[in-house]
Amino acid sequence: MSPIAAPAGVPAWLAHPTVIPASTKIPLHSDKIPLSTDLRTRCATTDGIVDFFAVQAAVLPLLIHTARNVTTRHRLPDLCVSAPTGSGKTLAYVLPVVEKLRHRIVPRLRALVVVPTPDLVQQVYATFVQYCEGGTDLKVAAFDSQATFADEEAAVRGRAETSADATHDDFPTPPVRRGGVSAVDILVTTPGRLTEHLAATRDFTLQHLEFLIIDEADHVLNQDYQGWLEKIRAATEQSAATTASFTGTQLPTCDGLGLPHHDAQATGARGIADPYIFCRPAPRLQKLIFSATLPSDPGHLALLNLVNPQHIAVRGTAETAPEAEADRAAVDQNPETTAEAADTKKRKQGPPPVDFTVHFTAPPSLQEFSVLTTDQNRPLAVYHLITAPRCRSALCFTSSVEAAHRLYQLLTLFAKKYYERMHDNKHRKLVKKPNPKDPAAAAPASPLPPSDATHLPTLPVIVDFSSDLDPAQRSDILQRFKRGEIQLLVCSDMFSRGLDVDCVDTVINYDLPAQAQGYIHRVGRTARAGREGHAYTLMAAREMTKFRNLMRAADHLDQVSRYKLPSNAMRRFEKPYGMAVRQLGIIYK
Repeated sequence: MSPIAAPAGVPAWLAHPTVIPASTKIPLHSDKIPLSTDLRTRCATTDGIVDFFAVQAAVLPLLIHTARNVTTRHRLPDLCVSAPTGSGKTLAYVLPVVEKLRHRIVPRLRALVVVPTPDLVQQVYATFVQYCEGGTDLKVAAFDSQATFADEEAAVRGRAETSADATHDDFPTPPVRRGGVSAVDILVTTPGRLTEHLAATRDFTLQHLEFLIIDEADHVLNQDYQGWLEKIRAATEQSAATTASFTGTQLPTCDGLGLPHHDAQATGARGIADPYIFCRPAPRLQKLIFSATLPSDPGHLALLNLVNPQHIAVRGTAETAPEAEADRAAVDQNPETTAEAADTKKRKQGPPPVDFTVHFTAPPSLQEFSVLTTDQNRPLAVYHLITAPRCRSALCFTSSVEAAHRLYQLLTLFAKKYYERMHDNKHRKLVKKPNPKDPAAAAPASPLPPSDATHLPTLPVIVDFSSDLDPAQRSDILQRFKRGEIQLLVCSDMFSRGLDVDCVDTVINYDLPAQAQGYIHRVGRTARAGREGHAYTLMAAREMTKFRNLMRAADHLDQVSRYKLPSNAMRRFEKPYGMAVRQLGIIYK
């Protein structure tokens, strides 16, 4: 069979991934996962992990084996990993980073994680802290704009260093350290905040970087963020040039005592550098790209200058399982030759190339439904779905922050009106009109018995979650949501990117997303880590064609079923809904 060519402009390694079935699992204590005993124990006690999921089973052996093997240490593969949201991608890069850096001697910024939103910064930061504290001396920091710029600068440079610079009497301007200064080993940041620190933070350097990790890559790489990618590349390439000066290709520069400068210098309390005489080249920077969907333009990946790249894709299709298992065996047995062997095999067999318009990798435990309704009844459809017995915690996505706020207000007003109406109806049924001929008629009417009150509908707690809230408010809402104190969060697409809230069992698309990628990230907030989840997309008749086109673009139309709203429920909602709409109109006058 002649090999199938990749689409024009798409490299073969990206078009023909190593496919891993989504059902793949490897036991926590398997020898195939080369983790230290301490990290295994933390996985079990902290996260209750029994088995590693597919993306972890594929990535962990490859990253840790190649880092430990002396023959591959300086030609580590860069990875592009596409896997469903909620499949454990964060842990797939947290564990290898901690495993590789845990025995470091001198703190240096060796791992940089770039994510699209401040909320995701905090989530990834918390995961790193969870696996670093107690068992290692690794330090983690976060740039998320929640702290002041000065506090972030002090955290990454160390407060003693910052203070020493500020009070150094020998220099009118604090001296720039050739090797830079870092009090942290791992930094999680957004692109914009990283760019600000590269420009303004003294001695902030990426020259010791061993890991560059980009999570939610389809979103991050499609944004310019003041040319952040070019600035990272310039900073890391400058690092490579600095390292080359100590490998015989250039004569090293010397200080006033005639000693060679080194890229890693220890600094004293007053900022005096102690150069190392014996130098060795730093390990090569390894780039790890993670996303639920492939970038819409593969050219964005070219900007990363990937070296020996490999593409791992977690898919739920059964027909690819035998090939994927063979690829998994190759990774386990001989990770350092996986790239060459897999590439040769795929050229011979000619697997179909990836569709770069979009590729939808959905969790197998996700059930998806389309719901035909009218614009007027859309809020009622939301209320019906969140009060269903199987719905305990739900997210409802709208097209904008303003739409989310209006829907939140309308649902809150309606829920109260509906609850009051049901309470009054129940009370009228239980308290009968007095009968003059009945001897007991003179007895006072009994209030609503407590036992009967339990049969009334529970008033759901509905909260508006948007970027208008400050970080502390958003954090408090998320914690209440995780504890089950909030049943529905009404939000815009800011929540669809990366935030890991395991309790979500229902996702409702109140408005259609603009693109298939938006749909993928929205519904990916449920059915996480193997749990069951349900996703409902509301649409008017005029929107059905658009929705079908979105699903066809993702090759996913067959996975979406129809859900019919019960007409009796809609009729029951009509009167309190009309009252709520009138009251909302008064508010917005």
